[in-house]
Amino acid sequence: MRGIKKILWQKRLGDDIKAPQNNGATPTPVTDGKHVWFLFGSGDLAALDMDGAVTWSVNLVRDYGNLATKFGYSSSPLLWDGKLYIQILRRDKPYSGAVGNDRPLESLVLAFDPLTGKCLWKHVRKSDAVDESHESYSSPIPFENKTRKELLIQGGDCLTGHDPAIGKETGRCKIAPGGAWRTSPTGADGKILVMSEEGEVVMVSAGANGRILSRTNHDDAPACSTLTAANGRIYVRTASKLTCFGKQP
Repeated sequence: MRGIKKILWQKRLGDDIKAPQNNGATPTPVTDGKHVWFLFGSGDLAALDMDGAVTWSVNLVRDYGNLATKFGYSSSPLLWDGKLYIQILRRDKPYSGAVGNDRPLESLVLAFDPLTGKCLWKHVRKSDAVDESHESYSSPIPFENKTRKELLIQGGDCLTGHDPAIGKETGRCKIAPGGAWRTSPTGADGKILVMSEEGEVVMVSAGANGRILSRTNHDDAPACSTLTAANGRIYVRTASKLTCFGKQP
Protein backbone atom coordinates (compact mmCIF):
# COMPACT_ATOMS: atom_id res chain seq x y z
CA MET A 1 0.00 0.00 0.00
CA ARG A 2 1.38 3.41 -0.95
CA GLY A 3 2.65 5.43 2.01
CA ILE A 4 3.34 2.47 4.32
CA LYS A 5 7.04 2.52 5.21
CA LYS A 6 7.48 -0.28 7.74
CA ILE A 7 5.72 -2.80 9.93
CA LEU A 8 5.05 -1.28 13.36
CA TRP A 9 4.14 -4.50 15.15
CA GLN A 10 3.08 -8.10 14.62
CA LYS A 11 1.37 -10.51 16.98
CA ARG A 12 0.63 -14.23 16.72
CA LEU A 13 -2.79 -14.71 18.29
CA GLY A 14 -3.49 -18.35 17.48
CA ASP A 15 -2.80 -21.29 15.22
CA ASP A 16 -3.85 -21.33 11.57
CA ILE A 17 -6.53 -23.70 10.35
CA LYS A 18 -6.67 -26.10 7.44
CA ALA A 19 -9.90 -25.88 5.49
CA PRO A 20 -10.78 -26.26 1.80
CA GLN A 21 -10.59 -22.92 -0.05
CA ASN A 22 -10.05 -20.93 3.16
CA ASN A 23 -7.63 -20.04 5.93
CA GLY A 24 -7.85 -18.53 9.40
CA ALA A 25 -7.58 -14.91 8.23
CA THR A 26 -11.03 -14.69 6.62
CA PRO A 27 -12.90 -12.80 9.40
CA THR A 28 -12.53 -9.00 9.17
CA PRO A 29 -11.28 -7.10 12.25
CA VAL A 30 -13.25 -4.20 13.74
CA THR A 31 -12.08 -1.06 15.55
CA ASP A 32 -13.40 1.89 17.55
CA GLY A 33 -10.25 3.92 16.87
CA LYS A 34 -8.75 3.03 20.26
CA HIS A 35 -8.85 -0.77 20.14
CA VAL A 36 -8.93 -3.44 17.44
CA TRP A 37 -10.76 -6.75 17.79
CA PHE A 38 -9.50 -9.71 15.76
CA LEU A 39 -11.26 -13.04 15.22
CA PHE A 40 -9.62 -15.96 13.43
CA GLY A 41 -10.87 -19.20 11.91
CA SER A 42 -9.12 -21.03 14.74
CA GLY A 43 -11.64 -19.48 17.13
CA ASP A 44 -9.11 -17.09 18.66
CA LEU A 45 -10.74 -13.76 19.54
CA ALA A 46 -8.56 -10.95 20.92
CA ALA A 47 -8.64 -7.24 21.72
CA LEU A 48 -5.52 -5.17 21.11
CA ASP A 49 -4.74 -1.52 21.67
CA MET A 50 -3.33 0.59 18.85
CA ASP A 51 0.24 -0.21 19.95
CA GLY A 52 -0.37 -3.94 19.60
CA ALA A 53 -0.72 -4.87 23.27
CA VAL A 54 -3.25 -7.67 23.86
CA THR A 55 -5.81 -6.49 26.43
CA TRP A 56 -7.78 -9.74 26.49
CA SER A 57 -8.22 -12.93 24.48
CA VAL A 58 -10.51 -15.97 24.43
CA ASN A 59 -10.75 -19.08 22.29
CA LEU A 60 -14.24 -19.93 21.02
CA VAL A 61 -13.36 -23.57 20.35
CA ARG A 62 -12.14 -24.08 23.91
CA ASP A 63 -15.16 -22.33 25.42
CA TYR A 64 -17.96 -23.37 23.04
CA GLY A 65 -16.74 -26.43 21.12
CA ASN A 66 -15.62 -27.25 17.58
CA LEU A 67 -16.68 -24.61 15.02
CA ALA A 68 -17.67 -27.41 12.60
CA THR A 69 -17.82 -25.41 9.35
CA LYS A 70 -16.89 -27.26 6.16
CA PHE A 71 -14.98 -24.47 4.40
CA GLY A 72 -13.56 -22.88 7.54
CA TYR A 73 -15.09 -20.46 10.01
CA SER A 74 -15.26 -16.97 8.47
CA SER A 75 -17.83 -14.85 10.34
CA SER A 76 -16.64 -11.35 11.26
CA PRO A 77 -17.28 -9.75 14.67
CA LEU A 78 -19.73 -6.85 14.94
CA LEU A 79 -19.04 -3.91 17.28
CA TRP A 80 -22.36 -2.18 17.89
CA ASP A 81 -23.94 -0.19 20.66
CA GLY A 82 -21.32 -1.08 23.28
CA LYS A 83 -21.16 -4.82 22.62
CA LEU A 84 -19.11 -7.18 20.48
CA TYR A 85 -21.34 -9.72 18.71
CA ILE A 86 -20.19 -13.11 17.43
CA GLN A 87 -22.18 -15.83 15.68
CA ILE A 88 -21.31 -19.52 15.44
CA LEU A 89 -23.69 -21.19 12.99
CA ARG A 90 -22.38 -24.71 12.56
CA ARG A 91 -23.07 -28.35 11.86
CA ASP A 92 -24.06 -30.36 14.93
CA LYS A 93 -21.00 -32.59 14.59
CA PRO A 94 -17.47 -31.70 13.44
CA TYR A 95 -15.88 -32.69 10.15
CA SER A 96 -12.63 -33.36 12.03
CA GLY A 97 -11.31 -33.00 15.54
CA ALA A 98 -13.08 -33.29 18.84
CA VAL A 99 -16.55 -31.93 19.53
CA GLY A 100 -15.30 -30.23 22.69
CA ASN A 101 -18.10 -31.64 24.87
CA ASP A 102 -20.31 -34.71 25.13
CA ARG A 103 -23.39 -33.22 23.41
CA PRO A 104 -24.28 -32.35 19.79
CA LEU A 105 -22.99 -28.92 18.85
CA GLU A 106 -25.45 -26.03 19.05
CA SER A 107 -25.46 -22.91 16.89
CA LEU A 108 -24.89 -19.81 19.02
CA VAL A 109 -25.15 -16.04 19.02
CA LEU A 110 -22.85 -14.39 21.59
CA ALA A 111 -22.32 -10.91 23.01
CA PHE A 112 -19.07 -9.89 24.70
CA ASP A 113 -18.00 -6.86 26.68
CA PRO A 114 -15.51 -5.35 24.21
CA LEU A 115 -13.28 -3.93 26.96
CA THR A 116 -13.02 -7.02 29.20
CA GLY A 117 -13.87 -10.03 27.02
CA LYS A 118 -16.60 -11.14 29.43
CA CYS A 119 -19.46 -12.99 27.74
CA LEU A 120 -22.58 -10.92 28.44
CA TRP A 121 -25.07 -13.39 27.00
CA LYS A 122 -25.31 -16.60 24.97
CA HIS A 123 -28.31 -17.47 22.81
CA VAL A 124 -28.82 -20.97 21.40
CA ARG A 125 -30.14 -20.49 17.87
CA LYS A 126 -32.13 -23.57 16.93
CA SER A 127 -33.12 -24.55 13.40
CA ASP A 128 -34.55 -27.55 11.58
CA ALA A 129 -31.81 -27.45 8.93
CA VAL A 130 -30.08 -30.69 7.98
CA ASP A 131 -26.35 -31.46 8.06
CA GLU A 132 -24.27 -28.82 6.17
CA SER A 133 -27.33 -26.56 5.89
CA HIS A 134 -26.77 -25.61 9.55
CA GLU A 135 -23.59 -23.78 8.58
CA SER A 136 -23.29 -20.12 7.64
CA TYR A 137 -20.44 -17.91 6.47
CA SER A 138 -22.35 -14.73 7.26
CA SER A 139 -21.72 -12.09 9.93
CA PRO A 140 -24.15 -10.50 12.40
CA ILE A 141 -25.73 -7.35 10.94
CA PRO A 142 -27.26 -4.41 12.85
CA PHE A 143 -30.72 -3.30 11.80
CA GLU A 144 -32.92 -0.46 13.07
CA ASN A 145 -36.48 0.45 12.16
CA LYS A 146 -38.99 2.86 13.65
CA THR A 147 -39.87 0.58 16.56
CA ARG A 148 -36.69 -1.22 17.61
CA LYS A 149 -33.13 -2.35 17.06
CA GLU A 150 -32.42 -5.90 15.91
CA LEU A 151 -29.43 -8.09 15.35
CA LEU A 152 -29.90 -9.98 12.07
CA ILE A 153 -28.56 -13.52 11.73
CA GLN A 154 -28.76 -15.45 8.44
CA GLY A 155 -28.17 -19.20 8.17
CA GLY A 156 -29.67 -22.59 8.96
CA ASP A 157 -32.23 -22.01 6.15
CA CYS A 158 -33.73 -19.01 7.96
CA LEU A 159 -33.33 -15.34 8.85
CA THR A 160 -33.71 -14.35 12.50
CA GLY A 161 -33.84 -11.08 14.41
CA HIS A 162 -32.50 -10.81 17.97
CA ASP A 163 -32.76 -8.31 20.81
CA PRO A 164 -29.20 -6.91 20.98
CA ALA A 165 -29.52 -6.36 24.75
CA ILE A 166 -30.23 -9.98 25.72
CA GLY A 167 -30.06 -12.10 22.53
CA LYS A 168 -33.71 -13.22 22.63
CA GLU A 169 -35.11 -14.06 19.22
CA THR A 170 -37.55 -11.37 18.09
CA GLY A 171 -38.53 -12.79 14.70
CA ARG A 172 -37.89 -15.60 12.25
CA CYS A 173 -38.54 -16.09 8.55
CA LYS A 174 -38.02 -19.43 6.84
CA ILE A 175 -36.27 -18.66 3.55
CA ALA A 176 -35.80 -22.04 1.87
CA PRO A 177 -34.21 -25.40 2.64
CA GLY A 178 -30.92 -26.52 1.16
CA GLY A 179 -27.98 -24.73 2.78
CA ALA A 180 -27.47 -22.12 0.06
CA TRP A 181 -28.71 -19.26 2.27
CA ARG A 182 -25.65 -18.46 4.35
CA THR A 183 -24.26 -15.04 3.45
CA SER A 184 -24.87 -11.81 5.37
CA PRO A 185 -28.28 -10.09 5.12
CA THR A 186 -28.72 -6.43 4.17
CA GLY A 187 -31.16 -3.90 5.62
CA ALA A 188 -32.76 -1.44 3.20
CA ASP A 189 -35.68 0.99 3.61
CA GLY A 190 -37.21 -0.97 6.48
CA LYS A 191 -36.88 -4.29 4.68
CA ILE A 192 -34.28 -7.08 4.75
CA LEU A 193 -32.57 -8.64 1.73
CA VAL A 194 -30.81 -11.99 1.51
CA MET A 195 -29.09 -13.71 -1.39
CA SER A 196 -28.50 -17.40 -2.05
CA GLU A 197 -25.41 -19.05 -3.51
CA GLU A 198 -27.41 -19.55 -6.72
CA GLY A 199 -28.18 -15.83 -7.11
CA GLU A 200 -31.75 -15.72 -5.81
CA VAL A 201 -32.53 -12.47 -3.99
CA VAL A 202 -35.31 -12.51 -1.41
CA MET A 203 -36.87 -9.43 0.20
CA VAL A 204 -38.32 -9.95 3.68
CA SER A 205 -40.46 -7.59 5.76
CA ALA A 206 -38.90 -6.54 9.05
CA GLY A 207 -40.34 -7.43 12.45
CA ALA A 208 -41.48 -10.45 14.40
CA ASN A 209 -43.87 -11.55 11.66
CA GLY A 210 -41.35 -11.21 8.84
CA ARG A 211 -42.67 -12.54 5.55
CA ILE A 212 -41.26 -12.93 2.07
CA LEU A 213 -42.24 -10.00 -0.14
CA SER A 214 -40.46 -10.89 -3.39
CA ARG A 215 -37.98 -13.24 -5.07
CA THR A 216 -35.74 -12.48 -8.05
CA ASN A 217 -33.06 -14.57 -9.74
CA HIS A 218 -29.66 -13.48 -11.02
CA ASP A 219 -27.51 -15.75 -13.14
CA ASP A 220 -23.78 -16.23 -12.70
CA ALA A 221 -23.79 -15.25 -9.01
CA PRO A 222 -20.71 -15.94 -6.87
CA ALA A 223 -21.13 -18.49 -4.11
CA CYS A 224 -20.87 -16.07 -1.17
CA SER A 225 -21.88 -12.55 -2.18
CA THR A 226 -23.55 -9.93 0.03
CA LEU A 227 -25.92 -7.35 -1.40
CA THR A 228 -25.54 -3.58 -1.11
CA ALA A 229 -28.52 -1.25 -0.86
CA ALA A 230 -28.75 2.54 -0.83
CA ASN A 231 -31.26 5.26 -1.77
CA GLY A 232 -34.00 2.85 -2.78
CA ARG A 233 -31.75 0.76 -5.01
CA ILE A 234 -30.26 -2.71 -4.64
CA TYR A 235 -26.89 -3.67 -6.11
CA VAL A 236 -26.14 -7.29 -6.98
CA ARG A 237 -22.64 -8.39 -7.99
CA THR A 238 -22.30 -11.49 -10.13
CA ALA A 239 -19.19 -13.01 -11.63
CA SER A 240 -19.39 -10.93 -14.80
CA LYS A 241 -21.54 -7.87 -14.07
CA LEU A 242 -23.04 -5.51 -11.52
CA THR A 243 -26.82 -5.16 -11.53
CA CYS A 244 -28.78 -2.29 -9.98
CA PHE A 245 -32.52 -2.51 -9.56
CA GLY A 246 -35.14 -0.40 -7.81
CA LYS A 247 -37.29 2.66 -8.40
CA GLN A 248 -36.25 5.29 -10.92
CA PRO A 249 -35.31 8.68 -9.39
